[in-house]
Amino acid sequence: MGLPFFWRPLATAGDLGVRRELVDDAEWLAALLAGSLPQEPEALGLLALIRLHVARWSARLDRGGWLVPLSDQDRSRWDRRRIESATTLIERAAGMGRAGPY
Repeated sequence: MGLPFFWRPLATAGDLGVRRELVDDAEWLAALLAGSLPQEPEALGLLALIRLHVARWSARLDRGGWLVPLSDQDRSRWDRRRIESATTLIERAAGMGRAGPY
């Protein structure tokens, strides 16, 4: 029996299976969507979700490209600015009183 998926490298050869430039593009597109639909809590929630994910980026992988479980991540490496931005977006979306999946 093999290791759980989160203990294996993300790719067996070449570049990591996670590409930061795609994550940055997703954040940029979600920001465009939230800016175009500022009264839609779903758009704000999507952007908040992506920002929370990106905030942990530098702590998510070790030097060998292996995933670091959340409980073992060095939280001092998290991007506090993105976490604060995401929290503000979540509070704004929650204040609209229309809950959704995000």
